[in-house]
Amino acid sequence: MTATLILYCLLGQASRADDAFFEMKVRPLLAAKCFSCHGPDEQEGGLRLDSAASFRKGGDSGPVTEAKDVDGSLLVRAIRRTTDLKMPPDKPLSPAQITSLVQWVRSGAVWPKYDTPPATVSAEQVDAVFSKEELAFWAFQPVRLPALPVVNAPDRVRTPIDRFIVARRKKDAIHGTPCADQRTLIRRLHYDLLGLPPSPEVVDNFVNDPAPDSYSRLVDRLLTSPHYGERWGRHWLDVVRYADTTANDGNYIMRYAYRYRDYVINAFNTDKPYNQFVIEQIAGDLLPADGDREATEQQTIATGFLLLGPKALAEQDKELLLFDIVDEQIDVTSRAFLAMTVACSRCHDHKFDPIPTADYYSWAGVFRSTRNLSDTEFVSKWMERPLNPDGTKAMFQVKPAAGQNLARHGTARQSTENAGNFPASRAIDGVPDNFSHTADGDASPWWEVTLAVDSPIRLIGLWNRKDCCATRLSNFRVSVLDANRKPVFRQDFFKDGKDYPPADQGFYIRVPDGRVGRTVRVALLGPNAAGEHWLQLAEVEIYADRSAPLPLDTRMVMAVEEGQPRDVPIHRRGSYKRPGAMAPRRFLQIIDGAGHAAFKTSGSGRLELARRIARAGNPLVSRVIVNRIWQGHFGTGLVATSDNFGQLGQRPSHPGLLDWLASECIHSDWSLKHLHRLILNSAVYQQSSRPQQTTRQSIDPENRLLWKFPRRRLTAEELRDSLLVLGGKLDPALGGSVLDVTQDGGKEDEKRGLYSAAAPAGEFKSYASRRRSIYLPVLRNTLHEVFQLFDFANANAVTTRRQETTVAPQSLYLMNSPFVREQADSMAAWLLARSDADDQQRLRLAHRLVLLRQPLDDELQEALQYVTEAERQRSVNAPDDTARRAAWSGYCRLLMSLNEFMYVD
Repeated sequence: MTATLILYCLLGQASRADDAFFEMKVRPLLAAKCFSCHGPDEQEGGLRLDSAASFRKGGDSGPVTEAKDVDGSLLVRAIRRTTDLKMPPDKPLSPAQITSLVQWVRSGAVWPKYDTPPATVSAEQVDAVFSKEELAFWAFQPVRLPALPVVNAPDRVRTPIDRFIVARRKKDAIHGTPCADQRTLIRRLHYDLLGLPPSPEVVDNFVNDPAPDSYSRLVDRLLTSPHYGERWGRHWLDVVRYADTTANDGNYIMRYAYRYRDYVINAFNTDKPYNQFVIEQIAGDLLPADGDREATEQQTIATGFLLLGPKALAEQDKELLLFDIVDEQIDVTSRAFLAMTVACSRCHDHKFDPIPTADYYSWAGVFRSTRNLSDTEFVSKWMERPLNPDGTKAMFQVKPAAGQNLARHGTARQSTENAGNFPASRAIDGVPDNFSHTADGDASPWWEVTLAVDSPIRLIGLWNRKDCCATRLSNFRVSVLDANRKPVFRQDFFKDGKDYPPADQGFYIRVPDGRVGRTVRVALLGPNAAGEHWLQLAEVEIYADRSAPLPLDTRMVMAVEEGQPRDVPIHRRGSYKRPGAMAPRRFLQIIDGAGHAAFKTSGSGRLELARRIARAGNPLVSRVIVNRIWQGHFGTGLVATSDNFGQLGQRPSHPGLLDWLASECIHSDWSLKHLHRLILNSAVYQQSSRPQQTTRQSIDPENRLLWKFPRRRLTAEELRDSLLVLGGKLDPALGGSVLDVTQDGGKEDEKRGLYSAAAPAGEFKSYASRRRSIYLPVLRNTLHEVFQLFDFANANAVTTRRQETTVAPQSLYLMNSPFVREQADSMAAWLLARSDADDQQRLRLAHRLVLLRQPLDDELQEALQYVTEAERQRSVNAPDDTARRAAWSGYCRLLMSLNEFMYVD
């Protein structure tokens, strides 16, 4: 019975994903490229493609495709143009469009269950007419604070949440499991809030703390940890399809996407009011400045949300490309904040929900009035802009007031590729040298300053000379090299020849995270504006004092900006080439009323749309976010379909509790940490995950009534980070990027900063980083191995809930991967280095580190037998110390493979 239900749930998730892919990628493509010849009006070759039945029937040439047979598919061969049959006949599809159709065929060419053509395509009807049933649907009703249920169960009620849970269970005569033990609770809390395991010492301190408020104090302490934002920010990044590459053509690296990721982490850590969080991501750049430069910068960074999606940048129909980007923005905005599938109305009125096509194009006008691309060359480029538009000039007008200039006592040397060999020159102490040089041929001149010792470098200042040359420094690269002359930082400047540093003022460069280096090199990448390879510097300053104030800089961000305001017409069958009536820019009519007024704005309407979404009177926004928070703690939301609150979604299991939490969210100034405290301090959260009565399982096999805590497996990130903790190798640094486009990028377009992430996953150097998994780049089409194996989010689509699979390669990875072996070797070396312990004590410590408990007596004896026998066998062909390390490493790896380690109870 349980297996059947689980299979049904998984099939249901797959069905919704297939439907969404069809409505977003396939139906619009068929409508735009095929329906004119193979639709309701014409059926050339006897083929009609606008319904499931006619698609399966095929035409005069036979079936269009057989299930999952890509190579044998008539459709695929036609769009690939590999035979005499070439479709569309006039112009080939773009690579991205072909990829979408091939993916659809490979997955079985699934049509939604409603296999008839949509009856309504209201290309001329702008104002909607809703039925009583549509207006009465639960999700569109105002959020109202319900009365707390009266229950008589003092041992089961710790917060108001428990009243709703206990009252609902009572209807089915179900009782919850007892409270979990202290060790289980602290491990559960650490993983749920931080995504990291507690140390054995932290566990012991909590278990031995007799204070009645020890648990609530633990909750408060974890919520103040900077690692909280890393854990819960990752939940949000799943929803907004965060990635560091574009996918599709070229899979180009979006170099500044990480700034949005860091914005999200910081927003969770600072408990930014959720309504403000919503507004900033849609229209942060349009919010009035309040004098706080850092806040203004963060609001601009937040709009990177709109640019994170996959992009077919090589699409040559640029108007189609722009509307495809708009479509993706509508989809993520509506599903992330409202759990509504507005994008399903691109070609026709929504089949199930009261979202007319006009509403889709009302939003399309908003996003089409926004500048998303910086250019539309053969391969278009997404928007990148200076974080501080005035920073380019301002950074030349300020010099740090404090901080040690390490270069004052260093030695500079200069390249000597030009005619004559010149001695190394001094470029320090503010004394202009009496010569500058120009390199001949293709040689790239450089300056280097080598420090006396390795130093954490935070700031590099370059000063142009003013005694010899009219041409100023431009088009150059600054690198920080370690003692082995390997680059730890590298960045290019002024490639376009604009905004040269003035000759008598400093140019300052931030080095993220205080990278430790020995040498700073400045090298030209090509000729300066005058056409010569001039490289002249009066001084190189290198600052290491972390407390020194840093000047403004020219940091770039991936962010949208305002475009030309416009309404757009409704597109018949989703094609911009078949315009209908104009759709005014406004909010959803089912919420604001049929025919409500358009936004009053001279701009795009993004700020107005954002404020309509985020207002307290919107019945969806608060319900959606509290449902996601609940899902993050219990695995399933009160509404199980956390990305769909429409007719195809499930109804709330506890509607009163959902509205009570939504009201609490609004009345607490939209504080998400307030919601965490309410949930984590409840009795239902603190229950044991181990069932004690089989009757509960038979009555509620899906645990929708929460009669036990739902056990879950570690996520891909939690697994990798925990292994790094056990190996003593986790780098806990916060923020910044580990992605180096000069090492991991290929197909470089120097002029426009395009780098393609085309290498196999195992060849990306950034994947070798030992920082937390949230800081690893998410390279679409080339995910990290752990991410691929352990059910990481699909970065090509909105993911509000990850699927959890159990497959053999996961176990094989834990037993055989070099990464796991490395952590096990490191842990074993640390245990064996404990000269104050014997083998029994070492094994006890190993169990405490991995499982956070002491081994049972029989476990300890079996472990001793294992390491003893393993060491004996290995010593036959290896030195004793090597055999001993290998034996202990094998046992550590065994512990790391246990379900007790892999699962959170």
